[in-house]
Amino acid sequence: MSFATDPPLEEQRHALYRFYTDQGQLLYVGITNDPARRIDQHGERKAWWQQVAGMTIEWYPTRSAVLAAERRAVQVENPKHNVQLRTRQTIKDRGPRTKPAIELVWNCAVCRAPIANGQGYLHVSYRTIYEVEQAAAAWKQKYESADDLSSALIPLSAYDEFPSRAGWFAHHRTCDPSPDGNDYWFDVARARTHAHLLDWTAHLMGKVWLEHTNWQQLIQSRAGVDA
Repeated sequence: MSFATDPPLEEQRHALYRFYTDQGQLLYVGITNDPARRIDQHGERKAWWQQVAGMTIEWYPTRSAVLAAERRAVQVENPKHNVQLRTRQTIKDRGPRTKPAIELVWNCAVCRAPIANGQGYLHVSYRTIYEVEQAAAAWKQKYESADDLSSALIPLSAYDEFPSRAGWFAHHRTCDPSPDGNDYWFDVARARTHAHLLDWTAHLMGKVWLEHTNWQQLIQSRAGVDA
């Protein structure tokens, strides 16, 4: 089993960014580890984006450091469109949450027993991702490259040929059928809550290969409360 090439999300350098109007009014404060991608997202989704005339970026060594800086900036500088973060802080100021976080249980795909922290991981095979990517490209070449409109209609039966996505699996280290495989993985200890999975989803969205895996199905399967 090879190690994932990316450092944990907490250890990655993050940026605190601010958007301003042409009059210098602070519109929004946010954090990201990929400013270019985040700017594109805001441009596509935010109704207030047309008001943005400039921005500043400050880099922090860890995620926890930039989160603390973001909280201070929202509290002190009062950006116009950070409504959600201000609401979360107001609720937090009322006192500690009484509802504990749900701990997710991961069962090994081989022995079906629960996996304890440090004894197993979630992983997906880079080789399988590559094979799925190549098969998907071949499918698109076959059905989506017609030169004339009359043959551009894709029959429903063609979708039976579309390759299944590369699967994410949970395994004990001792049960993994390919322990020396070239996989992307992380310990189950880092996937114990829905917040953990949300953080992983945000991180993995930056991977070009994510669309070729069944991460979305995995997340949807864990959306409910474990029995």
